[in-house]
Amino acid sequence: MKKLKLVFLLILSLAVSGLASAQDQNVLFIAVDDLKPLLGAYGDEMAITPNIDRLAAMGVTFTNTQCQQAVCGPSRASLLTGMRPDVTEVWDLKTLIRDKNPNIVTLPQYFRSNGYETVGIGKIFDPRSVDKGLDEKSWSVPYLMPDVEDEQYGEPAGHYQSPENKAKFEALRKEGEAKGLSGGKLNAYVRNGNKPTTESLDIADEGYFDGMVAVEAIKQLKNLASGSKPFLLCVGFKKPHLPFVAPKKYWDMYKRENMPLAEFQKQASGTVQLSYHNSGELNSYTDIPDAYGKNGLVNEDKQRELIHGYYACISYVDAQIGKVLDALEAQNLAKNTSIVLWGDHGWHLGDHGMWNKHSNFEQATRSPLIFASTTMQQGVQNDSPTEFVDIFPTLCDLTDLETPDYLQGKSLKPILDGKEKSVKPFAISQYPRAKNMGYAMRNDRYRYVVWYKDGDTSSPSNILAKELYDYKKDPLETQNVVGSNKALADELQSQLDGFLVNQETQKKAFKKSMKQTVKIGMAAPVVGSGANLVSNPGFENGLEGWKTFGKCGIKVVNEEAHAGSASLQFTGSKGGVNRVIKGLKPETTYEVSVFAKTQNNEAVILKLADFGGEEAKAKHKANDYGQMTASFTTGAGATSVKIGLQKYGDGTGKSWFDEVQVVEKKSKGESIQGVALKDALKDGNKEPFYIGATMAHSQLGTDAQDILVSQFNYTVSENAAKQTKVHPAPGEWNWQEVDAIVDMAKANNLVVRLHGPISPQASKWAKADERTPKELEKIMTEFFTAQCKRFNGHPNIKWMDVVNETVEKDGTWFSPKPGVKDWENPWTIIGADKDKNQTPIYISKAFEMANQYAPTISLVYNQHGGMEPPMWERVKETILYLKDKGLRVDGIGWQAHLRSDEPLAFAPKELNYLAELIDWTHANDLDFHVTEIDYKLWDRVKTADALKKQGEAYANILKVLLAKRSTGVVTYNTWGILDGHGKHADKFMFMFDEDGNPKPAYFAVREALINPNSTVRTVSKTVVFSDGFENGDFEKSWKQFGDTKPSVVNQNAEQGQACVALTVDKSGIKRTLESLKPNTKYTVEASIKSPKDMKSVVKVDDFGGEQVVERVKGNGDYQKAVLSFTTGATATSAQLIINRWNTAGEGQVLIDAVEVSESAN
Repeated sequence: MKKLKLVFLLILSLAVSGLASAQDQNVLFIAVDDLKPLLGAYGDEMAITPNIDRLAAMGVTFTNTQCQQAVCGPSRASLLTGMRPDVTEVWDLKTLIRDKNPNIVTLPQYFRSNGYETVGIGKIFDPRSVDKGLDEKSWSVPYLMPDVEDEQYGEPAGHYQSPENKAKFEALRKEGEAKGLSGGKLNAYVRNGNKPTTESLDIADEGYFDGMVAVEAIKQLKNLASGSKPFLLCVGFKKPHLPFVAPKKYWDMYKRENMPLAEFQKQASGTVQLSYHNSGELNSYTDIPDAYGKNGLVNEDKQRELIHGYYACISYVDAQIGKVLDALEAQNLAKNTSIVLWGDHGWHLGDHGMWNKHSNFEQATRSPLIFASTTMQQGVQNDSPTEFVDIFPTLCDLTDLETPDYLQGKSLKPILDGKEKSVKPFAISQYPRAKNMGYAMRNDRYRYVVWYKDGDTSSPSNILAKELYDYKKDPLETQNVVGSNKALADELQSQLDGFLVNQETQKKAFKKSMKQTVKIGMAAPVVGSGANLVSNPGFENGLEGWKTFGKCGIKVVNEEAHAGSASLQFTGSKGGVNRVIKGLKPETTYEVSVFAKTQNNEAVILKLADFGGEEAKAKHKANDYGQMTASFTTGAGATSVKIGLQKYGDGTGKSWFDEVQVVEKKSKGESIQGVALKDALKDGNKEPFYIGATMAHSQLGTDAQDILVSQFNYTVSENAAKQTKVHPAPGEWNWQEVDAIVDMAKANNLVVRLHGPISPQASKWAKADERTPKELEKIMTEFFTAQCKRFNGHPNIKWMDVVNETVEKDGTWFSPKPGVKDWENPWTIIGADKDKNQTPIYISKAFEMANQYAPTISLVYNQHGGMEPPMWERVKETILYLKDKGLRVDGIGWQAHLRSDEPLAFAPKELNYLAELIDWTHANDLDFHVTEIDYKLWDRVKTADALKKQGEAYANILKVLLAKRSTGVVTYNTWGILDGHGKHADKFMFMFDEDGNPKPAYFAVREALINPNSTVRTVSKTVVFSDGFENGDFEKSWKQFGDTKPSVVNQNAEQGQACVALTVDKSGIKRTLESLKPNTKYTVEASIKSPKDMKSVVKVDDFGGEQVVERVKGNGDYQKAVLSFTTGATATSAQLIINRWNTAGEGQVLIDAVEVSESAN
């Protein structure tokens, strides 16, 4: 039984409390760039690699491991997702994994979701295949790329440290600048002028990048050792990738004259040019073009230099790996840590006349792979075929995590445990040439390569060339013997065909599951609910319930089962079994699935008939189990279906079936048990309580719509009604998206709120800095008048946010920002009224148009932010100003975007202010709407506690609203439905996970509706430090800095008599907060007063995490600066700094009432 159940795709959340203990198996994951098996542990007598050899002695060394594609990006994308390149669709060095597979879950991401602390250092993903955060979703902490700065040689120039190379670079840079070059063109000029393949320098290990990777890895091991979670530490070294640069002492380990040259430096007989490349990577180095001889090969002296450099770099990296292994032991972690070491592919060192990787030959695809731990065999070598897609499932097995079913590899744990010698008959590599694709199948003796035109494997007519190498007779691949071994080639071709067909099935299922956001562990899953309607689905009771027909031999056997102990076996063809499933509902959709596998690539069929519709079929032909699925909808009077499992094509091989399932398909909304949210409140109020969810146009017809219709009674058209969508440029209109959402709402009896027509989310045209007031007023009038007229009188449109996000948190108007095209508000350019607040004209004009052209719609003044009094006071003043002008304003809207690192939803002061704001709203005959609520897990980590707190936050805000139902209208709308959607898709902010399953937040909201008078949960806190500057020890307890140091003054204090004054720019105070607890959240509050627009900063640093900062812009009164931080795994102190920065002008910043508290929740 596994310790951890499968997490949902992209939910990334299992309770850390669900982990067995901190003693769960850790993983040290070591990647080495361009490392082929030139290692002592692999029998290479030249290599000096004592540390990798030590690691091999601790576990199992795999000597026939093949990468999936011999180039960095695709190889690493495949290894780190457990999916082959044809499935990830990453075949090059420019495709991003998540561009092709947005919902894919990587190996570190999966471990993170199961409660592991995941840390990445150096090169793990190829940076060209992931985002700038090196796949931010995968890591518990920001990815670590250590800086290099040697005491003697300083920072490297690219890869190089020698003064000679740096001097050449500088001279080339000056030449380029003199020619008028800059930016990328200048860098290319320098690079093309000096880019040597090697560098040997008497420098410390830490003078090059890999030495600093080891330093950082050791540091992280110390941190992780003191943590409470199991960890996955991924350490990536860049050598022996070109250029071959390493400290001189590693070069000195070898004599260049002894470097072994490749024995065979020609093309194999019987091959085509398609199999080879021109060593383009090597040729890009400036010392190579002149190194070629008349024979077309690199001259022997340069070959020996390159091979010398390769060995030196291997020994350099080996030494760094040794340091990491020593640190693992020093931290007492070796006993419960699984270690895996791999090189991302092989490397040609002159064989076949080639250098680098980029081929389907043995020297490019064969890669080192070593697993080690105290729980497996020690010092064992295994020569069975293995491949990189096997690493993901193996690590799941070693750490006792459930293995996702969709992974394409197989766990090697049976080999590691000594129970099996092999887990698969062959491994598959591939490499593209232009549009063509070559597939290499490697078993224990042979390599069989087939090249397909345009990568189309569907027909033998597309085959361009075949290759066959016999390593028993020809280890150097000197002869392609495919022509003289037809029978063997045909057998291998049949195996390859079966693999390719099965892979295509896997790919379709995987891509479908990604679109449907199904659960990890379900390859081509049945999307349904309810009980399986098939009795004896796994044939455990023989053929009970099934009828046989035809000629083939049919029996139940206790072997080859997909699950359980039994399976249904066919021998031969022309027959099958069938049964009738009765008791179905008319006009209802059902889904049928069965697992099957066959010999000899012979096809089997799942057939559905006699249900009142056209027959449905699914086909499968592969040596491995795959799931066939087909759906049907019963006719008007139909209550049964006939299911057939058949084999009708030619063939004498065996086939097996298992796990037959028939389920009724239901929508996600229908599958949620219990009272719906829209029906949960029974408070006796005659007015309905409107609880809504925002719907994006892209979610129409999906699970999100099903949930919306079943659970909510109103919706918001996300951004579809905004000017940037509807009227992005003069003369251009697009009503399709908002109309589609409104039509859906009408069809499902939902009311609608049109969100943000006049808002900062304006078109690029409107935000262009050169827009004039006249142009802006014209475009706003044209757009908003058209929208009001279009939707006025619509029976389902109840509210409209006339203006949105008008005021900053400090109470100033939200205005344009020159040069900014995203978060700015262009409409204030139109001008300002002459009232005391200089209210922007666009606000009045928007309400004038809405009053005139949308008399049937309730008009809302919508505002983004927290509970900042200056902001809300300005909003209230503006609404009263509009009313005084005779304009109708019907409600206030609050965009409640909550965060786990901010206390608003639990802070009594903020919640009380919210209640008072609602009271003011109702007292002024206005409705109060929570127009957008979400709660972001800001650290992107979903533990049980985090999810529980998220639910309490949602419920707290709702409870405050419900307490005001007796005095006026309140409504509550979530800013989305499913996690994984929208701008902050990685922060799990909604009430339903990516699969549409309700989270704790859903149940907390429903409970609040059922019991509206339940207590609002607020945060209690423990004050660990406070200072009102009253006790006279300021100079001792705080460090002061600046040209004029801060001092205590006995006037203008917020509390008591004293406060601190900062009288000049770039001055401030700081102190060390001591005796803090590791892994604990703290909140800093400070009262700050300064003249209008004078800026000050409160920040916390050195607490084991990234610096946190709160900026305060003066308004003449005291303001509360609040920020939170969580100490690191071993941190017990932090630096608190309050300063005035870049604020010229007269006046002073006053600081009072500094408090640091520990959150008790």
